[in-house]
Amino acid sequence: MKSKVFAFLAAGCLATGTLLLTGCPAPKPDTLTAVLKDLPPASYSLNFQDLKKDDVLTQSTYGTLSTEVLADIDEICPSLKDLGYKKFPRIIVWPPIIRTFIPPPVFIKTCPTMIPYKNKDAILEAIKKSNWAFAQDIVAVKSGDYAILGSKDVFQSFASIKADSMDMLGMKGVNIDKVFLMPNLGESTGIFKRSWYGEASLDDAGLTFSRFPQIFPPKQIGCFDPEYLKLVLANLSKINPAVFNTLKVKEVAGVKGSVLTF
Repeated sequence: MKSKVFAFLAAGCLATGTLLLTGCPAPKPDTLTAVLKDLPPASYSLNFQDLKKDDVLTQSTYGTLSTEVLADIDEICPSLKDLGYKKFPRIIVWPPIIRTFIPPPVFIKTCPTMIPYKNKDAILEAIKKSNWAFAQDIVAVKSGDYAILGSKDVFQSFASIKADSMDMLGMKGVNIDKVFLMPNLGESTGIFKRSWYGEASLDDAGLTFSRFPQIFPPKQIGCFDPEYLKLVLANLSKINPAVFNTLKVKEVAGVKGSVLTF
């Protein structure tokens, strides 16, 4: 009798399991997921702030594109291209949508909002069908094989960057591949109109984001090649000796090369 009861229960469990497997269809993917389905997740990164989920967007982030992929400067900021710049630093924040954009750039480690350029139209079309508050403001700007997504005012802000006194005088004779400067924008001489100069790799210098509060503004304004830092120091001292004569080029433990610091 016990064996018959067991057999009955087993059969019932199997039937129930079959019903669960076949009677409950998988959740339908949202519209953006369907558009992205043939792309490797590592080929894109999409970030949506203040998202209220709908049928188009159900996640605040999509994709796993590495932060090591840097945005090309050429079509985003032509004036810097003319100065020899090629890439935006990795620590430039790429806000998907920021209305109150702090004068560029804000220095926060974040994943860029980038997609393959050839897929931009389909992805943008999907986003614009969503209820996301900023969906209609978003545009795509070419960056090599990628497109950077952001609001129009963000790109207008980047496009408005012009060569300033630091570019023309402070960086005179300096190889921009050998230094990276992050001056304090509160400095009163007005020479710094943006918050980065040069495009040396911070990774090559051995710097990590956790160390920024210790050695970057307001104490330190640059790093890497000591010879070029000395040239920057000499240039700045000519521009305003009263302010910049207190700068020094010195070594910092754990940083390859040297730093320029007050």
